[in-house]
Amino acid sequence: MQETCFHIERLAMTLGAGAQLPTFVELRRDTGASVVTLNRALESLESRGVLTRRHAVGIFVSPNVGRKSIAIICNQSFVSGPEVSPFWQMLMDGLRDQVAARGHELSVHFTLEGEGVEDSGVFHRDLARAVEAGRTDGVFGIGLNRQAAAWLQDRGVAVVGSHGKADVEVLVDFSHLARTATVLLSRRGCRRVALWVGHRHRVTGGDFSPSKEWNEHPQAAAYREGLAEAGLIYDPSLLIDSRFLPAFQKGVVRPTFWEQGYQMALHVFGQKTAPRIDGIVSLSELFTQGVLIGMERRGVAIGETSGAVQVAAHNNRGVPLLAPWADRITCFDVVPADMAETMARTLDAVLAGASPPESPLWHRPILRTVPEATLEREPSLSP
Repeated sequence: MQETCFHIERLAMTLGAGAQLPTFVELRRDTGASVVTLNRALESLESRGVLTRRHAVGIFVSPNVGRKSIAIICNQSFVSGPEVSPFWQMLMDGLRDQVAARGHELSVHFTLEGEGVEDSGVFHRDLARAVEAGRTDGVFGIGLNRQAAAWLQDRGVAVVGSHGKADVEVLVDFSHLARTATVLLSRRGCRRVALWVGHRHRVTGGDFSPSKEWNEHPQAAAYREGLAEAGLIYDPSLLIDSRFLPAFQKGVVRPTFWEQGYQMALHVFGQKTAPRIDGIVSLSELFTQGVLIGMERRGVAIGETSGAVQVAAHNNRGVPLLAPWADRITCFDVVPADMAETMARTLDAVLAGASPPESPLWHRPILRTVPEATLEREPSLSP
């Protein structure tokens, strides 16, 4: 019977939802099955929702055949707190659109702690029970920790994620941005290009110099590669980490990106012996907004005019945080809808039985060459 079921199910998938299958007699001829075996196969497929039988009308592919149950699970801390990047909601909206376009069922969840949480440590009971019962085919994870991703994977659920653990991660290529922005600023005449870095995690004080971890950090390495490509010499004093700002020497728990950027500009441009800087690369638009306001507070000119400091920064397309400076800075746009499309196509392939691609998949920011209001889609800057 299994062979008969397989033959009919494959035919149903080929014909598509709502299509009429061959008659009972034709199926017997095509499969070589007996009346009893074919009846049992049809009953099994009908119970699984693959097909429906209408008396005196025919056998039809179920309208829900191929429909999957997909969950979006987002780390609660990404969408709550004193500072929330619009990127995460835009990414979730893009994933919703992708799921809807495929006709799949969708549920949206946030990681939790405390009452109502299952052994996974982060999932509410309704989601955990749906997974345990096999009612969840795939997950788009945003910021899932190792424990959460492993719990899903152990139960046979495919996980495609961003900025967290997953079978396949889709990430913004900030290293590409760091290198490309550094080279671009050098081509525009900058000789003292700095990389300024903020953090989501705890900020603690220390010496005002790059930490040891930045010696091999991929974004710092990319920055140094950009300097070398541009024929510029690496100066460690220009790679500035917010964890070493005097404002945070007493230890501040999770200051906002905006505050880190603001304090960075106040400190660097407020020193009596401030390092000579004519270009700044920033990898967070929230951080950059603070930097720009701090620069203006210190009376530092921004742009390409003589004596001004040029800024090249990450930006989420469609978010107006950096709009007041749009004509004076260079933006590298991340398009959340494009990332959502990549995540959806990857999950499609995994659910279809393909081997997961090598992780992570890198999404390169796009150099903005025209005002955002006129943008549709531009090619990524070549590596």
